[in-house]
Amino acid sequence: MIYFDQAATSFPKPPEVIEKMVKVLTEMTANPGRSGHRLARKANQIIEEARERAADLFGCTDPKKCLFFPNATVAINQAIKGLPWQAGDHVITTSLEHNSIRRPLEYLKKTQQINISYIDWQGEEAIFIQSVKDAIREETKLIAMTHASNVTGDVLPLQAVLDLAYEHDIFTLVDASQTAGHIPLHMKDQH
Repeated sequence: MIYFDQAATSFPKPPEVIEKMVKVLTEMTANPGRSGHRLARKANQIIEEARERAADLFGCTDPKKCLFFPNATVAINQAIKGLPWQAGDHVITTSLEHNSIRRPLEYLKKTQQINISYIDWQGEEAIFIQSVKDAIREETKLIAMTHASNVTGDVLPLQAVLDLAYEHDIFTLVDASQTAGHIPLHMKDQH
C-alpha cells in the first residue's frame, strides 16, 4: 500500500515512536505537575523537554508558551475561539482552509457577527498577496491561513502575509499541519 495521507494521521508510525509510547504508557504514566512522586516528576520532565525542543524547532522565545493539544483541529479551534471577539470584527482567510479553520470562523460569523473575507488561491503569489492587502481594513483582527493545502499540496506565500499582518498589527494563526518539520518556521523571526 502507498499511503498519501501521512500529514493528517502520521501513519505508519516510526518504530522508535511506538517503542517510546509503550515505554511511557507502561513505565511513566502519571499526572505531570500535580504530584511530587517519582513518576509524576518523570512525566513532567518529559513534557518540559518536549516544550524546549518544540520552542527550539519553531523559534518560540519561551518554552512555556508551547502548548500541547490532542491534535491540530483542537488547537486551531482553541486559538480562534479564544480571541475576544466583538460584532464587526473582521477575519481574512483563504479558499484552501481545512474545516478546522473554516467551521469555527463560520460559527463566529453566526454567533458573534464577525465578517470573513475568503481570499482565493489560484497559484499566483502576487495576485494572492495583493488580494490579502486589499482585504485588510481597520476592523481586521485576524489572518488565519494554512501554510500548505492538505488537498492540493500548494504552499502559500506565508512570509509575505505575515509581513502584512505585522505591518498592520493583526493577529496571525497559521495552520502548519502539512509543513511543520518540513518547511522551516520561526515564530520570532516571522512575527
